[in-house]
Amino acid sequence: MAQFLSTYFLVLISAQLVKSSGVFELKVHSFTTNNSSVCKQSRECKGFFRVCLNYTQDVLSYRLACSDGTGLTETFSTDQSSISTSAPITVPFNLKWPGTVSVIIEAWNTESSNNQSTENLNSMISHFATQRNLTIGEKWSQDVHLGEQSKLRFSYRVVCVEFFYGDDCSDFCLPRDDPFGHFNCDGAGNRICLPEWKGKYCAEAICSSGCGKKGQCEAPGQCHCLYGWKGPRCDECKLDRRCMHGTCTYPWQCTCDVGWHGPWCDKGQNVKSSGVFELKVHSFTTTNSSVCKQSRECKGFFRVCLNYTQDVLSYRLACSDGTGLTETFSTDQSSISTGAPITVPFNLKWPGTVSVIIEAWNTESSNNQSTENLNSMISHFATQRNLTIGEKWSQDVHLGEQSKLRFSYRVVCVEFFYGDDCSDFCLPRDDPFGHFNCDSAGNRICLPEWKGKYCAEAICSSGCGKNGQCEAPGQCHCLYGWKGPRCDECKLDRRCMHGTCTYPWQCTCDVGWHGPWCDKGQNV
Repeated sequence: MAQFLSTYFLVLISAQLVKSSGVFELKVHSFTTNNSSVCKQSRECKGFFRVCLNYTQDVLSYRLACSDGTGLTETFSTDQSSISTSAPITVPFNLKWPGTVSVIIEAWNTESSNNQSTENLNSMISHFATQRNLTIGEKWSQDVHLGEQSKLRFSYRVVCVEFFYGDDCSDFCLPRDDPFGHFNCDGAGNRICLPEWKGKYCAEAICSSGCGKKGQCEAPGQCHCLYGWKGPRCDECKLDRRCMHGTCTYPWQCTCDVGWHGPWCDKGQNVKSSGVFELKVHSFTTTNSSVCKQSRECKGFFRVCLNYTQDVLSYRLACSDGTGLTETFSTDQSSISTGAPITVPFNLKWPGTVSVIIEAWNTESSNNQSTENLNSMISHFATQRNLTIGEKWSQDVHLGEQSKLRFSYRVVCVEFFYGDDCSDFCLPRDDPFGHFNCDSAGNRICLPEWKGKYCAEAICSSGCGKNGQCEAPGQCHCLYGWKGPRCDECKLDRRCMHGTCTYPWQCTCDVGWHGPWCDKGQNV
């Protein structure tokens, strides 16, 4: 009589390696038989066990019993030691575990280690069939089966493989931290959201400060703003990119700051000056006998007045468009010729033709430059000229009844103002309102990767398609529901676990998954 003894086994099969949600495991502890046909033709007797499962029918025939899974041990020698150390039998399943199943256990004889054929029924030593209600669990159940010629002692259990849980191993939970979810799994397969994520699939980010009505929380603490809005809470409107000195209360508005006007707030009205008229006195002589009558040290100063709109009829009316004074000086020629130029700033377009009034005044004190007492005025010159913008000084001489004045003058634009009338403003900048330098004529020269009149239009060399706008060089701002470098990738519904999309929030399941959110496996 041949005797067989097999041993305990435990094998955990990873769901990543085997297409299964769980595994039925069976361990043969011992097997004895008095079947006289065992190992008749071989000097070295060998054997193996086979286990079959059937979920849907009673076991009437072992030929029909293997419809729902089968497993084999390795071939082993029939001595007790080889059987006890033989590999276990495992039968994976990829459906919900049904609970009640028919289990068939077969012992087979073989003449070769490489032959585990079950076609020749003469090689089958014994056949056991039983129907059991098997629950999921780590604990092994012990059993003994007695046949006509054999005795089998074995244990069994049904366990879920890694990432599958529940009473039937149908609950799937794979820890992840990617666009489809951000969670770990507890011992029961429940999703435990990572910090700052929520929702059934932990795909809804939490923005503790909120995103208001103009945005959606896309990542922890990161709002995706609707087109035209920005800021941490999407509550800041975006200015029109042409707006130079203004603010907004809704997108693309341009409400000018104080001192600026025009559709894009690019024209200054309270600018201190756009240019300056400069006049330098080189020499001044007079025969006026009233000069410095009361002072031992004679002092004086010059005043220049400009008038754009009228002929000079009276010096009292002449200073409507700007005035400038020299410092007080001694009346000797050396002090006069070395004095600083008189400057008269202007903040409108330079008109070209202007009336210029030049006055020489006497003063008894260095701290007094009053022009109220006409008796202190030594001389008064008035002329009308067409003055063009330029760095070159023009020389002139004016002869009065009692005085002679030699002087030079010019009109120049101040820094950042250009043109024939100093009305073109160009201040180099690299900020949200523009990205440019200025050439010598005041033209804006866009910095690399910017374009447009105000160099506020970014250039995205690859384009942003129909679903985005180029917001910064190489950086597209996508419309809600779109993403990617060119805004041509749709965003999946945040509940979609194993799917794709062709338009925003779609969820078209990958092969092997189904359900509204593609979270139910069918080919796991």
